[in-house]
Amino acid sequence: MNRNHICTMALLLLTSVSYGQTLTLEQCKQQALENNNKVKNSRLEIQAAKEIQKEAYTNYFPKVSAGAFGMQAIDPLLEINMAGGNLPVYDGNPANLANPTQFAYMPGVNMGLFNQMGLGYVNALQPLYTGGKIKTGNQLAALNTSVKESQQKLSDKEILLKAEEEYWQIVVLKEKEKTLQAYSDFLDKLHKQVDNAYKNGLIVKNDLLKVEIKQSELKVSKIQLENGKKLSLMQLCQTIGIDYQPGMDVQGGLNSLQAPTSYYVLNDEALKARQEYQLLEKMVKAS
Repeated sequence: MNRNHICTMALLLLTSVSYGQTLTLEQCKQQALENNNKVKNSRLEIQAAKEIQKEAYTNYFPKVSAGAFGMQAIDPLLEINMAGGNLPVYDGNPANLANPTQFAYMPGVNMGLFNQMGLGYVNALQPLYTGGKIKTGNQLAALNTSVKESQQKLSDKEILLKAEEEYWQIVVLKEKEKTLQAYSDFLDKLHKQVDNAYKNGLIVKNDLLKVEIKQSELKVSKIQLENGKKLSLMQLCQTIGIDYQPGMDVQGGLNSLQAPTSYYVLNDEALKARQEYQLLEKMVKAS
């Protein structure tokens, strides 16, 4: 591998390391809804509410339970002992009933009963009248699911608002960078003119020092602005649930903003559409 190829690969490697992702507003919103922990918790709460609603619906059906019981005694609970002996056998002749001539031997019996015992049972309980408790419980479970869904929408709006505020904050900082850069260019030109005037003896050195002090203050402002922009990007990445990368930036500017009149809605319509208002109505209904 020659030297040119090595330099090209090194340049590509440095470019890939320093290159950061450029995020749009829609990407930030989508990532926030997919990755934010608060939004994930809201979805889990909805699933839990639906499971509670399913459990409440089972109260309409009979409650079936089953069980079994078994025991084994050390000694039998009932013992039978019968001695053996000869038993007369009827040969069909009535004259021989009093004096039998044939006998059968019957062995003795020694038997224990109830040494082991088992019992099984099945119960079915069907409520006939509970004063509307089951029906009301199902209504409250369904209302709870609806409340959790409204809370999820509220969480979605809150996280979208937060992500959008942080996004536009970075855009504002980028616009301030442009302003500082224009101011820096102006001071550079002014410094050149003042320096020439000082060398020609037209002004005193104090005038030149004033310009240089402004340039030093501007450098400090640039560093503070860069640090603020970096922190804002880190905060945005935390909100939308992605890893921060050096060189990351957002796409867009203040020129893409819409007029405030495009966001106008009537008060009554906006009030009823808000999730907070709907949650309060559901709380009244639950009470």
